[in-house]
Amino acid sequence: MSDRVKRTDGRALVMCVEDEKYIREELVRELKRSGHDVIEANDGASALVQLKKQTPDLIVSDILMPEMDGLALLHQVRTGGAELSTIPFLFLSALADRDRILEAYRAGVDDYLVKPVDMGVFLSQVNAKLRLVQRIESRKQTASPGINAKKLSPREINVLVHLVDGKKTADIATALQLSDHTVNDYIKSIFKKLNVHSRAEAVKEAVKNKIIEP
Repeated sequence: MSDRVKRTDGRALVMCVEDEKYIREELVRELKRSGHDVIEANDGASALVQLKKQTPDLIVSDILMPEMDGLALLHQVRTGGAELSTIPFLFLSALADRDRILEAYRAGVDDYLVKPVDMGVFLSQVNAKLRLVQRIESRKQTASPGINAKKLSPREINVLVHLVDGKKTADIATALQLSDHTVNDYIKSIFKKLNVHSRAEAVKEAVKNKIIEP
């Protein structure tokens, strides 16, 4: 049984992982002003220690950090079991080159903002991710018991939304800044979890079980 603290106060809990103290303090201050509770960590290793105690609703992380960098932390989260693997993950990094950004998306990050970032944009992205989590949780509650919709990750939900919209693999890859291969991997995972064998069947199940609104 997990010993992580279960929150019942209705407030979003955001983990902020940043080794530059003044940047971390600014992010924490703005997040708290927006009504969120915050867990602080100065690198990936200390973040993992915190994650053994509490499960945040969202993780915001730098990439270049001592001890354990952001990409390593992301890998640990995505492979950390059901309680961790579906947590939305947002990178906030000074690394602005296209290859590094695409590497992060391929690794499973949900969004990527380049420093210095407009704080209004940052908070908008945080709140958008939290709203997506709320919508997914709502859909899980209405899905049929025989459907493994509750096991769909936020990224798989994003891909499923595009499938419902009739998008092709290349179009989904462009929209989500992923490779065609990665998108196809997500689609295969969606098929397995929904127990279907085609895109048409996946769309039908998604709409029928209110996983995605048409």
